[in-house]
Amino acid sequence: MKHSGVRSRSRWTTHSIVAIILLGLQLGCEKPLMIGHQGASQWEGIGLDTVRVTRLVLSAPYLYACAGPRGLYRRNIRAAGAWEYLGSPGLPPSDVQVGLYDGVTDVSVIGSDILVSFEGFLGATSDHGVGLWRSTDAGHTFARSDSGIIAGLVSFSYASSVVRSPFDPAIGIAIWGSIYRTTTGGTSWYYPQPQYEFGSYEPWFHSVRWQSTGHDRVWIYGVAYGGASLLAVSTDAGQTWKRYSLAQLGLEENCVIFDIGFDGTDPGVVYLATCPHLIKSTDDGETWFSTQRPEEPVYRTLATHPRIHDLVYLSPGSTVFRSTDGARTVFCSLGSPNGTMIRSMIVDGAVGDLYVAASTGVFRFKNVTGY
Repeated sequence: MKHSGVRSRSRWTTHSIVAIILLGLQLGCEKPLMIGHQGASQWEGIGLDTVRVTRLVLSAPYLYACAGPRGLYRRNIRAAGAWEYLGSPGLPPSDVQVGLYDGVTDVSVIGSDILVSFEGFLGATSDHGVGLWRSTDAGHTFARSDSGIIAGLVSFSYASSVVRSPFDPAIGIAIWGSIYRTTTGGTSWYYPQPQYEFGSYEPWFHSVRWQSTGHDRVWIYGVAYGGASLLAVSTDAGQTWKRYSLAQLGLEENCVIFDIGFDGTDPGVVYLATCPHLIKSTDDGETWFSTQRPEEPVYRTLATHPRIHDLVYLSPGSTVFRSTDGARTVFCSLGSPNGTMIRSMIVDGAVGDLYVAASTGVFRFKNVTGY
């Protein structure tokens, strides 16, 4: 009984400290929107200063940086070290001009098994027109992994994004306009649902995200021909898909979905960074509402803490804001890492650090809350 009492007091002390810290954050940032750079001095540059990173992916202990034509990088964030260059699978010849977002677009990492999505270029060949590459030796070598996608006279494949299930790593989804599904971890792919079921327009899905708090739930978003946003969800690990209309989301015509995020503990909470509003669902996407006030900017990038309820980071451009109440009323400015556009954000749930990819350079905001 005495030992149990000691454990109880220790647990109470930890929870009390967390409550006091959160209260202090709210008292310091209780205004509807605080513009400023009160956290600017706490940003730490961690390299890739001349590299334009479009997406960050965390698979501890490594932080992966997808850098388009520049290829794929990673860094061990649990130890002091430099970025490691993993190359650029499918990199075109030096005399071929590639667009800003061509090249490595996304990465899915499960131990030493790395799956990379790649957007190619006009004039693709069998060597360079490959949308999915896979390494089973921790990135030392890569081989094409788009079997089942190429058919008929088409000799190339593109992929804008790729994920594998955190519950069953054999299952994965890749997208580039069409949706592809694998049940072999990426060895082979197939079309899970007739593509025409998404409508007569030309879909252009550009991002796919697995909802780690919702088993078998995966989301895709993108743009249709003409500029309207697309959003679809699968509740059976990508076998079938439900598409949302703009009216269901409460969005205006030609509005764009920039980013998506999920609450760390409540599987019913989903955030969408759109124009002109940040919208949110608290019932598994059945209904949506705007959390914004008229004075707030258009948020383009967001990240949630994977273990803490209602903790979300938002960026309208070069500045980052933190909300501790689910983006309802509390917004605290963390300032800007280097004054350039923020492309991607991700939270290290183990220690609470926020990682940001700006137009150039990757930065870290150290966890100062202690939770």
